[in-house]
Amino acid sequence: MRFVEPDVVGYRGSGPGAKIAIVEAKSDPMYLFDGIGRCAIFRLIADLVYLAMPRDFASKVRPDTPILKELGIGLLPVSERKAEFLIESREEEIWYRDPSLNNLRELLMRMVGVPSGVAGM
Repeated sequence: MRFVEPDVVGYRGSGPGAKIAIVEAKSDPMYLFDGIGRCAIFRLIADLVYLAMPRDFASKVRPDTPILKELGIGLLPVSERKAEFLIESREEEIWYRDPSLNNLRELLMRMVGVPSGVAGM
């Protein structure tokens, strides 16, 4: 993993209550664990995290897959015309999120062009 940068970042709201969602896309099943690892990292600073992959591969993943469920990572099967949630990401408060990571949330929000002061939770 040379550099960790999210594929898609979305946000809703502003100020301390802003919600951040990240989607990591993997088109090749060979990179499944790389995608899960990146999502686990992003889970430290985002409220919702999804792993997007082609529908034919994602359909082979069981909705109760322990690693995705434990990490709170959602699964997003994608086809040419549509994407829908197979596994929802967990949005509840993350007990292990260290307040010192707020500067990473701030950096992430600046990367997507949001003014300062949005990302503190």
